[in-house]
Amino acid sequence: MPSRCVIGGCSNTHRDGVSLHIFPKDQARKKLWVKFVKLTRSDFSFQTHKRPLICSDHFSPESYVERLKYCDEGSQRVLSEVAVPSIKRGSDLEKKKERYVVQKREGLVIASGFSHDEASSSQQTPIYQNYDPEDTVCNKTVERYKNMTVTQQSKQTQTLQRRGNYSKACQSSIQSRSVGLQCDLIAAPPLQLFKSQEQNMVVDSDSISEMDDDSSTDSSSDLISVSDESCSAEGESYETVKEKYIVSRHKLLQLFASCEKCSGICAVDVERVVGTMVVIQAICCQCGYNRFLFSTYQRHQDKYLQPVIIASWVEQRAALLAERRGMPLTIGGDGRADSPGHSAKFGCYTIMDLKTNEIIDMKLIQKNEVTSSNHMELEGLKRGIDALLEEGIRIGELITDRHPSVTKWVRENLEPSGTKHFFDIWHIAKGLGKKIDSKAKLTDCGILQEWRRSIINHLYWSAGSSGGDGDMVEQKVMSLLRHIRNVHTGHGNLYMECQHAPLGDEEKRKKWIFPGQRAYDELESLFDNFRFKKDIRKLSPLDQTSGLEGFHSLLNHFAPKMLSSGTKEFSAGEFHKYNGGYVYSRMLLAVLHHNANSGRPQAKTKDGCLQYEILYPRGKMGQHTVRRVRSEPCYGESVKYKRFDLKNRSISDSLIFFTAYVKVLLQKVISEVDGSSTTSQGDLSLISSPPPTLSSRCERPDKELAIQELQSRFNS
Repeated sequence: MPSRCVIGGCSNTHRDGVSLHIFPKDQARKKLWVKFVKLTRSDFSFQTHKRPLICSDHFSPESYVERLKYCDEGSQRVLSEVAVPSIKRGSDLEKKKERYVVQKREGLVIASGFSHDEASSSQQTPIYQNYDPEDTVCNKTVERYKNMTVTQQSKQTQTLQRRGNYSKACQSSIQSRSVGLQCDLIAAPPLQLFKSQEQNMVVDSDSISEMDDDSSTDSSSDLISVSDESCSAEGESYETVKEKYIVSRHKLLQLFASCEKCSGICAVDVERVVGTMVVIQAICCQCGYNRFLFSTYQRHQDKYLQPVIIASWVEQRAALLAERRGMPLTIGGDGRADSPGHSAKFGCYTIMDLKTNEIIDMKLIQKNEVTSSNHMELEGLKRGIDALLEEGIRIGELITDRHPSVTKWVRENLEPSGTKHFFDIWHIAKGLGKKIDSKAKLTDCGILQEWRRSIINHLYWSAGSSGGDGDMVEQKVMSLLRHIRNVHTGHGNLYMECQHAPLGDEEKRKKWIFPGQRAYDELESLFDNFRFKKDIRKLSPLDQTSGLEGFHSLLNHFAPKMLSSGTKEFSAGEFHKYNGGYVYSRMLLAVLHHNANSGRPQAKTKDGCLQYEILYPRGKMGQHTVRRVRSEPCYGESVKYKRFDLKNRSISDSLIFFTAYVKVLLQKVISEVDGSSTTSQGDLSLISSPPPTLSSRCERPDKELAIQELQSRFNS
């Protein structure tokens, strides 16, 4: 049952279009409210009324806070902090205005031929009073709206009200306001609409979509044209209004009404709507030209977008390598497959300068170019290193994960020339943590879970405090087996004793693990593993590949892995032109975005304090981590960042000006369309010829014969 006003003689609810106000918490003002209620009914008490309310009919206009400029008339009104009810039910009560309830799931229906004069002369007119019997739209909808009336609250706003029936779900009023100019890109005679002094119109999507579906020949019957004067809010200039982007349906369709080939009239229709994406089909009635075939989409990408992206990357890559030529670099490399497991079709290998966090090269490999998907990472590294060496780049340090084939190739080809190869700590720590979790589930081994975090922290400390000395790293890591049994000296000839302070009484009572216990034996088996001892000697002391992992997360937004999952567009060799194709272009676009925002500073609050946020990663099992919040990335605006000085090997105090990459790409696309650019074809010379498709080695059988030979392993 709806809540009602407690004033004697008044039974208003929200359905009557009023606002219901609860009693204030301030005791002094609350007593005044109670005193006013008892003037109308002596039996009022908070025992009989658990949540008493007083409607807005009993408050004077001065009791309310002044309405904001763009608030609707039907929006919730707010009482001032000193408001007290003062209007009783009776002669001193102002005549109640007509209020109308907007039904949920009901919409706006504009009757054909309903003029402004007719609307002004009648407050309520049956919606089916004047209609054309031959009009299919009216014939199909008149039965549905016989019990509805058009109620004119203003000269523009029209709402539907069903007699004697209210929605049980939503009794709140619908609030709306003008969305701005519906841009007239193609001149067309506007349809008639009631003149307005207000800008609020209540429109129901269900009723409008039903009318759209019923319309067969004349699509203008369900379209509404709004003039510039009615869309512009008071005090809003044209410059402000024209930047709004919500466009009505018929204005959107007018963009495709003319054929771009013969300038004839096109038959335009909305094929489907998926979320915010509208798929439009436009076919010329004279020449039959279809503007939106998939081949058109493919042609636009191959001719304009892909060459522009590749050309921009070639220019940026040349500039990045030119300033690094001749100096030893600390680079990181990591591969990324387009699908998990061992069935990937494409694999990209990214090489990043870890000092500046900028990507200096990227290679794309297709599965049939190597023996299997597992070999794509090594092939990408080979191509990337060869390309850098050809540009005169010296590789001082290379940091990767501990891929066996990568480790062997670097040991045989790069380390003899002076390149130091290190492993990223995170990959080894992650593997060790998983093994400790597995061992902790065994009988009498639960204590290992309590030591897990300390073991991982000790691994990071051992690598960071050893300066790249493999022998020192090994002795520090292996000293943990003596530390956990409360022995802190005699670890080795290089690392003789623990570096921590003397243990206090509470720390001495810690649960130590001693030889002979199963937990100690299981942990010792992990540390005595031959490969583990060999890999910890190559732990990177400073730079890690976390920047590459972050880029791969960004890459999922530009080139999702689902794009190359055997879809139609990637099965055609002409469309995916290998490095110059769809996948590679999206990857290079992600590289351009990353490099343009790699030097973003840490964000600050309004008070000038650095911003941090607390995260709960899935891998930390409910434990938190603190992350620095970076400033917002740039797309269309140029920014200035502090950049790493390659010569001094430190952060420069001077600001470097970065031009927004989006503006550069748009300018180049316009130049390609105008024909004023001649660089794209030359830039594409660096792209190798596409390899054969994965199915090129297979014999294509006859379809009818294959269907006849089809057999099922199950009884149908």
